[in-house]
Amino acid sequence: MNPKRRRAWLGPVIGVAAGLAVGIPLGAAISGGEPTSEGSVRSDTEIVSAEGATSVTQPPASRAPATTRASTTTAAPYVPTPEDFQVAIIETERSCFGSAGCNIRFRIDPTYVGTSALAPGSSYTVIYEVRGGDDVQTKNFTVEGGEARFREELISTPPNPTLTAVVVRVLVD
Repeated sequence: MNPKRRRAWLGPVIGVAAGLAVGIPLGAAISGGEPTSEGSVRSDTEIVSAEGATSVTQPPASRAPATTRASTTTAAPYVPTPEDFQVAIIETERSCFGSAGCNIRFRIDPTYVGTSALAPGSSYTVIYEVRGGDDVQTKNFTVEGGEARFREELISTPPNPTLTAVVVRVLVD
């Protein structure tokens, strides 16, 4: 065999072997592509993503297809349910008018009782009903960074009321 001919095929073989050793897709190793900082391979005619074959331009039909890595999936953050919260009512002021009933100013004392941790950086709106007044009132508070934000509320009630709060829905903001 001619020594010059032997060297002609030696370069591509070494390129393919080296490329496969460091995880460069076969098509890029043959074309002389170089890895980029984004984990993809760049050549003169195409960009092939390491996660899947995303081409900017179509590679020539004679080129071998690029290999792809299986993508990994991460678990979605836990979304709390109404059962994960308890809300206590704390009366701050009560004005009663005999048989006409009472006006009660109150604030809530929410507690997270869920068994899964809330996702850091997530924000939730917790919708609850206050029962025991003349009418059921729908209210809400926000949980952000593990802290609840709410305000003092007012409700009109029949005489001798007992107020309770029941969480009915949790929304991810």
